[in-house]
Amino acid sequence: MGYADIVIPVGSAARETGRIAVAAELARRLDARLHGLYVAAPAGRSRRDVVARKSFFEAASHQGADADWTQLSGDGQSDFLERARAADLIIAPLDPSGADAAATDLGHCRLATASGRPVLVLPPNASKTIGRCVLVAWREGPEAWRALAAAMPILKAADALWVVQAAPNAADLGACDSALEQHLSAQGLMPVMIRRCTASAARAALEAAAACGADLLVMDLGAWREISGAPRRGLGRVRKGAGPAALIAA
Repeated sequence: MGYADIVIPVGSAARETGRIAVAAELARRLDARLHGLYVAAPAGRSRRDVVARKSFFEAASHQGADADWTQLSGDGQSDFLERARAADLIIAPLDPSGADAAATDLGHCRLATASGRPVLVLPPNASKTIGRCVLVAWREGPEAWRALAAAMPILKAADALWVVQAAPNAADLGACDSALEQHLSAQGLMPVMIRRCTASAARAALEAAAACGADLLVMDLGAWREISGAPRRGLGRVRKGAGPAALIAA
């Protein structure tokens, strides 16, 4: 089963056009509808509301994506979450400064847990063909399996797929090989398997993504917290917008 409805918070900044274009291209490729959620501006700024709506539909149309629009009012954060829970995927910017603060001020991990939906975190430099080269950061556990299931429509549409397994020792790596590979095979997927003896799935994923040229990382919340919260030793590259996009799931 694929994605039918993808939501994205929309702000009034001009630079968001590029982000919407990337999201629209992904929605078109996955045969999904892109739904823009916009929190209405304060009284007297209605022109910005009109411009934001026009820019959204123009960007979506240019990519050939089916699009819809909802203008929220009242409690923007609460209204956004209520609508986002009905979607299959949420696309949120890495940097919230130009987007709808009602959504992005939640923080990416809280957005994933509060909505119960997977969140695709989009950096400013995200590839316009995001999702064609995907790398899964795998650390055996329930969260990893949920992230894998949440990303399955993207994995099936990818041109290239890698799975990086991380575990503290070789014995732990071997223990999860069979179930994971059987599951992926049943889905019709034949990824390149990369195994790393390390306690840091995030570090292993970033190193492999750089080597493979992946444009999207799929990971659980633990790996994302490690990446977004560690500016040193290269783990902050995604946070600074220098790395690939990331799909996370609670």
